[in-house]
Amino acid sequence: MSRVRFCACALLVLFAASAPAQPQAPAPRRSPLEGVWYFRGDPQRVCFIETVNGPKGPRILLTNEHGDEASGSYTNGRVSVPGWKIGGTVRGNRLTWSNGDFWER
Repeated sequence: MSRVRFCACALLVLFAASAPAQPQAPAPRRSPLEGVWYFRGDPQRVCFIETVNGPKGPRILLTNEHGDEASGSYTNGRVSVPGWKIGGTVRGNRLTWSNGDFWER
């Protein structure tokens, strides 16, 4: 019985060692928007932008001052966040939203 267990364990180790490694997705290229932002410039109302891998390439993940998250895109100074039905324009350290609000760093 112990010989059977030994053989079974040896086979498991052999197959596990020879299994090909799963390819890792490359890290997304960081967005220049990545980091901490403040709703209307208020340090008590923290927002975040980070870069994540999406099915069609890198995306930005935005978290507003309420902790709500949405996926978006950033191209040529413009931000689009379909889940929030909003867009914005980046100039320097300010992201001005189409509804008149802004995030600042």
